Amino acid sequence: TLLLLPPTGLATTYNTPTVDGPPTVAPTDWDADELLHEDPVGDSAWGPYNDLQGLWVTWDQDYLYLAVSGALWDVPAGSGGGSNAVNLYLDADFGSGTGIGNMNEIAQNALQAVTRNLWRPLEIGDGFGADFGFTTWAGLYDRGFLDLRDPSAPVNLLESSAVGENEANCPGGSLVCVGLDISGKSGYELKIPWSTLYTGLYPGRAGTVPAGARIAVVVAIVGGGDSLSPESMPDGADDRVIERPLIYNVDADGNGIPDPNWPPQGRIAGTVTLPDATDTTTVLRVVARDPGSGAEVELSLIHI
Repeated sequence: TLLLLPPTGLATTYNTPTVDGPPTVAPTDWDADELLHEDPVGDSAWGPYNDLQGLWVTWDQDYLYLAVSGALWDVPAGSGGGSNAVNLYLDADFGSGTGIGNMNEIAQNALQAVTRNLWRPLEIGDGFGADFGFTTWAGLYDRGFLDLRDPSAPVNLLESSAVGENEANCPGGSLVCVGLDISGKSGYELKIPWSTLYTGLYPGRAGTVPAGARIAVVVAIVGGGDSLSPESMPDGADDRVIERPLIYNVDADGNGIPDPNWPPQGRIAGTVTLPDATDTTTVLRVVARDPGSGAEVELSLIHI
């Protein structure tokens, strides 16, 4: 049985969370309804310290904000070091047919350990094409926000990477910023200018995106070499295939400006019952559309 409901709405206009490490719900940080994908706690085959738990998504007119929460980097909170990388793959123009669908297309050694972390024999389906990717090993090392639009020559766009950084240390303008929870090992946040994702689309005009823009996101914990973890958001059929990314409408009204009323309000409830109650392999896709624009509306699926 599935209950379909977007989280209860709080955000009704642009939100600008503080980029300082793990996402938290607060007046100057994230709103509760911006936690748009929840992964079950304790479902990681690599144990309790490699457990992805949530993807947060919001934006304002100038920046896209993404955050990953969970118990990360293979060691308990408060301990040093750690291992494994938590990769985020971003399709900035989902549905356009651009980008790379298999992460083994990334030039593995182009930027040494940074590209070796992002390079994986990992295939993402449903038309996903990674244009950008973020990686960090143990939250401390080999950080990069990479432009992957030429996978043979990726470029690291990450300009701010100081341990324990906060909003005051994040540069403005066209620079990408990351905030990480180093001691608690509970997540990271990204602040990405729209002008970085859509360079040259509207020269000299801030806060513009392609009309009808959609983004898609996949997060995966990986180890050394070509290893993959069965822990990802969304979960895949196995550790080398993820059938469908998480998809979000940035410009549902098609006016070329990031929608201010994000996340969309409302609630849809219902059940889906499979003929075989023991079936654990069938992939369900539930689509809702705005009655006015016909644009696809992102839903949170809660399995009960």
